[in-house]
Amino acid sequence: MINFKLESGMLAAIPIPNFLEKEGYIIQQAIIKSLENVKAANITGSFVTPFVLNQINMLTSGKSLMLNVELIKNNARIAAKLAKKLQQLKNANSNKVHCEANNFSKENSSIAVIGGCMLDRNSTIKDPTVVNLATLVPEATYDCITKLTCGGVGRNMADVFHRLNEKCYFLSVLGKDLYADYLIKNSKFLDFSRVKFVDNVETGCCSIIACQNNKILFQYGNLSNFQNITPQYLESHLNELKSEVKIICLDCNLSVETMEYIIIFAKNNGMEIFVEPTDVLLAHKPMKVIAKLKHLDFPIDIISPNILEFSNILQNLEGNKPEDIDDMSTKGDLDILNYIKEVFVKNNLLNLIPTWIIKLGTSGVVFASKEKIFLIKQSKDFVLDKEIVKTTGAGDCLASCTLYLKYKLDLSWKHSIIGGMRLVRESLIDSNTIPTLIDSENYSKANINEWIEDKINTKQLVYCE
Repeated sequence: MINFKLESGMLAAIPIPNFLEKEGYIIQQAIIKSLENVKAANITGSFVTPFVLNQINMLTSGKSLMLNVELIKNNARIAAKLAKKLQQLKNANSNKVHCEANNFSKENSSIAVIGGCMLDRNSTIKDPTVVNLATLVPEATYDCITKLTCGGVGRNMADVFHRLNEKCYFLSVLGKDLYADYLIKNSKFLDFSRVKFVDNVETGCCSIIACQNNKILFQYGNLSNFQNITPQYLESHLNELKSEVKIICLDCNLSVETMEYIIIFAKNNGMEIFVEPTDVLLAHKPMKVIAKLKHLDFPIDIISPNILEFSNILQNLEGNKPEDIDDMSTKGDLDILNYIKEVFVKNNLLNLIPTWIIKLGTSGVVFASKEKIFLIKQSKDFVLDKEIVKTTGAGDCLASCTLYLKYKLDLSWKHSIIGGMRLVRESLIDSNTIPTLIDSENYSKANINEWIEDKINTKQLVYCE
């Protein structure tokens, strides 16, 4: 499928081939006569078309059928030429973008994303007295503002890569239903050519219930279809892409077995693995995979949990939930950083995964590697005077934009994360999961560095290590 990110379509009117012009005149006269007969016979409604076709066939002694067949053949020839030309134009533009945008060679420089693609139903309760689960009356029916959006961590990340003009291969599973139709129609930037469509399986769907302060109260959904993302489905695609792909991004909607298969394949072919833990109930999966792949030095290269997912990871490692980890808002910047450092030392986390990007919400982002650990925090006026309309998708924007800036533009981790926070800023004030308008020019190396310098100089960002 070719995606030119157009907002409108184009109609191509193909003239009749020269060698059929004589027959075309005969058909035209037959159409005129047939319409006169329709009027004379007082035929109306759904009976008109079959009557006219039958009349034309009789008046032309069957030549109309032959002519239609030739017209179809000619249209197919023209369509094939157009498709070939469009693909050539797309390839030329893609090559131009990649040569100008990054320091990697054309080979082994693309990104593959494997993970969930689902429909999100976002409902915000209008009642201002509902601020958390304790204030929610289970038996009550609340008036809500509901919006359908495209979701799934894998889909969201692939969407960002594509909007940044990054070559990205997206692998996921959809049913053959209205949910899938909605996702395809409203994911204009995505290429679904490698997505698997499964009979008698419902496309993933998630319902998110939030209160007016955008705090998510709870969410539920049908995620069972992601079990169809299997090694058997992935094998041929990964073999085709192994010479191009530098990094594979996974979300934890995948089964542990499928994650194992992908990681082993990646390591055997010199690819890096990024994992987005996806959900607090799924965040244990990366550690399960690591435990099973002890023969590999670092099965996972980079992981990006939010604070709740990070807490779940630690709970699975330690057996108990760490104290005071879920709420960082009461701690100072250095206290947060020192606390995270202690947790990393205690659990030998950097010996399990060498690079961590931990999303702390309003408390900022912590980056941890064997070289350094630092905290980047945004000030209260970072989002300017615009109202935050939702928080879903913000973490996916941070992760994907950070990876793009690091791997494709060769920025430092510090500048890549701050650039990712720029996209988070756009996400928070946009009602869609991924911001409607992402100007890739704003994320060029020169513009990102200039923007970062401005935010640091105006003290909208705080950095400490």
